[in-house]
Amino acid sequence: MTGEQQEAFEILKIRLSTAPILASPLPDGYFVLDVDASSHGAGAILHQHQNGELRVIAYACRLFNQAERAYCTTRQELARFAVVVFGLKKFKQYLLGRRTIIRSDHVALSFLKRTKKPIAQQVRWLDFMEQFDLKIEHQAESSHRVADALSCRPCEDFVCNVQNGELVG
Repeated sequence: MTGEQQEAFEILKIRLSTAPILASPLPDGYFVLDVDASSHGAGAILHQHQNGELRVIAYACRLFNQAERAYCTTRQELARFAVVVFGLKKFKQYLLGRRTIIRSDHVALSFLKRTKKPIAQQVRWLDFMEQFDLKIEHQAESSHRVADALSCRPCEDFVCNVQNGELVG
């Protein structure tokens, strides 16, 4: 990476993690949780509707471990369900008792609660999800790029949000 590219990257990080992009949560307004999984990681972005616009509250991502990256196709598809649980756990303090829309470019998540014979791990995840007021929506991949970028970038596990007006990362 050149010095110019590094500088541009640092400016982008600052802009994405400060106002007006990153906001503190308000007591009113429902949440939107964008989630995505790639072959090597999971990404989640928590938004809240504030004054008629969708504002970013927090970002989170995690790398899959070596075993998760070696999953067969069927298990990789199940890992896409795991990213919902990852996002809910990371942002549980904001989401409990609040209406939340989960958006994913993975259409099968829309049918998660209607699985006729869920496997044991899926049953545990569904049980965990029952404590939240959730609606799952499919979002076209072309309009789901931010969460996709977090799941695809080679990062260490992190969460970035604002608490009491201060950036926490």
